[in-house]
Amino acid sequence: MKIDKETSTRFNLLRFLPIVGVVYVHAYGPVIKYSTGSVGVSADHLNYLTNFIRIFVTQGLARIAVPLFFLMAGYFLLVNFEWSGAGYLKKIKARVRSLFIPFLLWNISVMFFYLLMQSIPALAPYFNFSSGSQVIDYTLYEYIDGVFGFHGFPLNYHFWFLRDLMLMVLFVAPILSWISRYASAGVFRVFLVLFFGGMYLAWISSAWPYQIPNDMSATIWFSAGALCAAKRVSLFRLDTIGSAALIIWLVSLFPDTIWQDASFADFFGAYSPNPIISEQLWTKVCSLNDVFHRTFIPVGVIGGLYATKFIMKHERLTNTLTALGGASFFIYAAHEPLLGIVRMAAYMFFPVHMEYTMLFIFLVVPISTVGILLLWHEVWGRFSPKSLALFTGGRVPAARTEMTVQDLAPAPSYAGRDSK
Repeated sequence: MKIDKETSTRFNLLRFLPIVGVVYVHAYGPVIKYSTGSVGVSADHLNYLTNFIRIFVTQGLARIAVPLFFLMAGYFLLVNFEWSGAGYLKKIKARVRSLFIPFLLWNISVMFFYLLMQSIPALAPYFNFSSGSQVIDYTLYEYIDGVFGFHGFPLNYHFWFLRDLMLMVLFVAPILSWISRYASAGVFRVFLVLFFGGMYLAWISSAWPYQIPNDMSATIWFSAGALCAAKRVSLFRLDTIGSAALIIWLVSLFPDTIWQDASFADFFGAYSPNPIISEQLWTKVCSLNDVFHRTFIPVGVIGGLYATKFIMKHERLTNTLTALGGASFFIYAAHEPLLGIVRMAAYMFFPVHMEYTMLFIFLVVPISTVGILLLWHEVWGRFSPKSLALFTGGRVPAARTEMTVQDLAPAPSYAGRDSK
């Protein structure tokens, strides 16, 4: 299945805005704790408008980013791919450069950054871990665990995404490729119903019992993208209902935001009428909202894919977003701990107890961090494009004297986190 110019452009448009959304998600917390205190304002003390916008953006609009990134990752892995052992090994080798090497380099670099910060007495309180441990005291296993996050997240926490993506490439992709090729049409349909039905039920009920992969997003959305590619189905196949999906999803964000903490008990009484649903799940904060929120995520994904068709009608906007998308992987990789540092500085130096200061900080700090990272990416690319290519898995233009839109649009890159 050939990816034509329009389809390629639409994929490129799904790089910059979603990664900006991820940065906003990671700026959600209004309080930052450190070893000797905290800065910021508790969510209970924020005004309604600030809380509404903060939740609407980070727990609503931006929450389709991770599904989109996993969906595209699965799609690009198997698009135009005919299963063979040699072909699969070639794919693995390519992902070693584009995923595994950047994963190691960024995690090790951040570990050294914490080691340095913790060795400076004036800065150490802001970079010590809540557990009281320090990087310099790590055992060999703790260093390895800090890189890979065997018990949840790596030290550089947002790299759970690359870790889980690598697991999908290694173990899930070959199984899906084999099933899509050898299963009969009837068996394949039964597989789709059982697999995605079971995954959906586990997803909305927060029943995923494993720490690796971190949650259901990786398996569900990577599998969906991979199977679409294997069956030669375009990810834009549902454009016919895209406008309706986009409107429905945007409308759903309002009750999703207003009742973010809603449990089943809040609406249907204190006790579960169904013995299958435990009292713990029934009364759990967000239990009802989780079902509502995650049920509308697929609608949002369809709407988000369709939105690229609308953006393409505006040439200047298309060119700008395509150009900025060239730095999307770098923004993903480098936005922490920078974002945390900028947020902490803002919480310390702005009068956070004034009514709308926290709203101003929430809106401005993430986009300012993205601006810093775009400048950093540009400077690094000009002075040392080879080292930048190493840290970004080859997602960097070749050495040049003039920056162009084409230069800024390397191979698709993926990032994000979905904790909801």
